[in-house]
This record gives sequence, structure tokens and C-alpha cells, in this order.
Amino acid sequence: KHKTGILKGLDYLHKAKEQFLVAETLEGYILATLNIAQFYSVTGLNFAGKYYALTALWMSIFNGRGPILKRIPQSFSMLQHIDFKQGAWMSAIANFSQFLRTKLEFDNIEFYPEKDSIQPKMFSEMSFVMHGIIFLTPHMKSFIDYTVASWREDAVETFKSFSELLASEVKTEDAIKKQKEKKTDDLPLNDLGKI
Repeated sequence: KHKTGILKGLDYLHKAKEQFLVAETLEGYILATLNIAQFYSVTGLNFAGKYYALTALWMSIFNGRGPILKRIPQSFSMLQHIDFKQGAWMSAIANFSQFLRTKLEFDNIEFYPEKDSIQPKMFSEMSFVMHGIIFLTPHMKSFIDYTVASWREDAVETFKSFSELLASEVKTEDAIKKQKEKKTDDLPLNDLGKI
């Protein structure tokens, strides 16, 4: 009965999405699409989730005006989370960097992770990605350092605090692997190929 309810909920989300696909309610369409992406991500269907997150991003960029433009960073946030979960960590880094740029441009909001439910999770996942990459492929440390240096200053400070906390908790490669098994559905850095 529980599984039927979940599938029925997904069906209703798809129907709502279809109803919102008109110019006057386009933001509703984007929100429904992001919710569908989140549903698929939670159920482990990451490629389906990524498809819907990319759809929301595309609709936000090419039809965006006013409040719809604020959905661009939300779409990048969802893409970053899905790529993190499916082990596509290089894509997750790129999506996180785009999130940082678009958050400032379209929301003009400083980073206050304690006041936002999404930002702490994003910074936590990104800290894990960067820490994991350095442990698993030490030769990529200069790439990580360069990437972090390219972010805006307040984001770098927030990232460093999350990173220091993670480094104090996860100190060995085995600890990284155990955490990875809990947090992700696939091998890390699988978007790079065999390393």
C-alpha cells in the first residue's frame, strides 16, 4: 500500500507539471519538475532525476524572467546533489561552482548556511567530494586548490569550515570509503573513467 501511494504521488507530480506548462504558470512547472527530480534522486534513480533537474534548469534559463531566474541556482543545487550521489564528482564540482555564481547573480544572497536548509547539505557534500578526491587521487590536489580559489570569498570561508570539520572526523582512506558507501550510489569520480 505504501509503494502504491508513492507511485500515485509521483503520478500526481507529473500531472501537475503538465498543467503548469503555460507561460502564466511556468514557475509552477519548474517547481514541479524540481520536485520530480528530487523524488527520483531519493529513490536512487539518479539519471531520471538528473534529466528532470536539467529540464528545470533549461526552462529557467531560456524562459526566465523575474522570479523564475531564482530557480537557476536551485536547479544547479539539485544537479550537484544528484551528481554527488551517482559518483560523478567532477560534474558535481562544476555544478556547485555554477550554483555559487548564479546564487549571487540571481538571488544576490550571502551565504548563511545556518538559515538555509539546502546550503549546509551542499557544502557538506562538496567538502566530502574534495576531501575524498585528495585521499583517492592525491595528484588532483592542485586542481582542487585551484577550483576552491576560484569561488567567491564568503563561499570559500564557509567551505573551509565544513572541510575542517570533515577532516577532523574522517582521517583515513577506509573512513572515506565507509562514508562514501553510505552517501553515494556509485563509485566516486566515475565521470573521469578508470583512475
